[in-house]
Amino acid sequence: MTGQNGRTEAPEVKPAASEPNYFDEFVFRVLYIAAGCVCVWAIILHSQEFCTSPKIGMNVGKANKQQFAGPNGLVANWLKVESVLSMGLPTISVIVLVAKQQDRICARCILYIVSALQTAWFIVGCLFSYETGKYVPEECQKGQMGDNTAFLAMWWICTIWLGLVAFSGVLSFFVGCYQLERVHRMWSRYREEAKRRRLKSEVAVQVKQR
Repeated sequence: MTGQNGRTEAPEVKPAASEPNYFDEFVFRVLYIAAGCVCVWAIILHSQEFCTSPKIGMNVGKANKQQFAGPNGLVANWLKVESVLSMGLPTISVIVLVAKQQDRICARCILYIVSALQTAWFIVGCLFSYETGKYVPEECQKGQMGDNTAFLAMWWICTIWLGLVAFSGVLSFFVGCYQLERVHRMWSRYREEAKRRRLKSEVAVQVKQR
């Protein structure tokens, strides 16, 4: 290409735009959909007989038992809401991505709100799962009063979620330490170079003064 001064100028090369990496989002979408499918499976096939045995243990009150029993109990309702959230979050994410609205503030707010609801609901499920006998009667958890598959589905979903949170926390800790060490090395290198430049300028001034 010839410029106005008659010199040949090299054509400007624009760097190729890097494609965003959606692998981690894809993995989480798959996990959420799998959790939703497990919830639907547990609701349809196993919630009818959960904690519905007429046998009432010594440490189980009738009102507390009925609160969790059957397809309309708290465990089944937790699975129902979790199935909606687990299916809804990746569905909304895909719609936003296909519509190319992922950079819109409104779309991000919707995804953050659904994610916050998902997290809060996981915490509720963890309370039901790990507080033995306090929320869900222990006999219902162990399957002594009917089919406990619905409870086990909730327990495994919450356990896997906690495992992922713990793994992400540990990974973020090591990545953060690595980044801090990298910043420290860059800062030390900058200080050394600044010190060398300062000494070099001082020597140059002393030479001129002589």
